[in-house]
Amino acid sequence: PLDANRILVTPYTQGLHLSTDGGASFDKLSISLSDNLDELTQDPVNGQTLYAVEGTSVSRSLDFGTTWNPLGLTSTDTIKKIAIGSSAGRLLALDSWQIYQSTDFGANWVTVASVVPFAGTVFNAIAYAPSDSSRAYYGTTNGIMRSNNGGGTWFSPGSYSGNVQALAVHPTNPNTLFVATSSGISRSVDGGATFVDVTTGVGAAYSIFLTWEGTRLWYGQIQNVAYTDDLGATWVDANAGLFMTP
Repeated sequence: PLDANRILVTPYTQGLHLSTDGGASFDKLSISLSDNLDELTQDPVNGQTLYAVEGTSVSRSLDFGTTWNPLGLTSTDTIKKIAIGSSAGRLLALDSWQIYQSTDFGANWVTVASVVPFAGTVFNAIAYAPSDSSRAYYGTTNGIMRSNNGGGTWFSPGSYSGNVQALAVHPTNPNTLFVATSSGISRSVDGGATFVDVTTGVGAAYSIFLTWEGTRLWYGQIQNVAYTDDLGATWVDANAGLFMTP
């Protein structure tokens, strides 16, 4: 619904940059946030609303990055990810040891899951099901957990025990999800109860992101980008034109 020529990026330690010509050129925005932005996430319902992670805090913009206001969450550790539900006001955020939930657009937060620091389990990834914000998943160094009530409570849906570095839930089916590890990528079609490996054609490497573009799933590794249009049955290499450093 927004202008496809307007693109925001957050280069490492270089702040927030805006393109108004489809990525041909970028200008750095003068904003109230520091240059050390760790995560930028767009609201799935209102594309003008953005959430930025800055160390141990989260801020929100209602005008596509022009102005920002801090939210009511300050973590004791660096926040890794933030997930935005399709239901108004529903947010999840995680650091290495705790998961936080807000149901009022970030004004107030409660801790809904935690682990003992440095005891073996680390929180890595979190996502809502785009089609049903009562369904959410998070990934750890020891597998995944699932929520059926928007993140209020969590349970293990199966026996998967991989070190999850990224995860993504299907746009229209909350039972279909993908998880990525340094050993490859796996798919579940039963809400995380079981997984099958779909790494063939894309290879195994440290995983950076999984994200949907319509029904196309993009998979980013430390030096590789690929996509699938058939739920992981085949993968297309998308590295052409990308600048890679060894």
